[in-house]
Amino acid sequence: MDEALQARVGATPDVTLAYRAAVGTIRPIMRALTRQDWQGAQCLPARGGCVIAANHISHADPFAVAHFLFDNGHPPFFLGKASLFELPLLGRWLTACEQVPVHRGDGRAVEAFRDAVAAVGAGRCVVVMPESTITKDPLGWPMAGKTGAARMALQTGVPVLPLGQWGAQELLEPGGRFRPWGRPVMRMRL
Repeated sequence: MDEALQARVGATPDVTLAYRAAVGTIRPIMRALTRQDWQGAQCLPARGGCVIAANHISHADPFAVAHFLFDNGHPPFFLGKASLFELPLLGRWLTACEQVPVHRGDGRAVEAFRDAVAAVGAGRCVVVMPESTITKDPLGWPMAGKTGAARMALQTGVPVLPLGQWGAQELLEPGGRFRPWGRPVMRMRL
């Protein structure tokens, strides 16, 4: 782990040891497999929580978005579908990294909102993908979003920052085909 990253990880007391280990493992992989074209990080708040509303184009989105946010001083906490948390290894890892499960279509859906509001209130950067699923548009355009990000911002008074991102679908296609050759560019526009 390079010194700048070590300082950033060490200066982030609100992340767990599992989170720090994930960053130390995944960040070098993302740097090796991808190139970055990031713009707008200056729009991130200097302190306090925020809600990031990002488009969803690939299963690699969380890694690309996390790379951008973490490298810009905002360790992200994602809302993710509960079925991921039920997978034996991945579920334990997501839980240990304090990510937020979303139980769709049942009475526990309100728990995700409550937990996300608490995280934002504690000064964390919470990432929401308002579409709640990978876009079905063949050209990758966003679908209609849900209102959770706006409701979180209204309840907590923190900003909602829209994040347009492109490139993760070139690393991992929506159908699941992994294509690391050529080091695709992860474009982030905040």
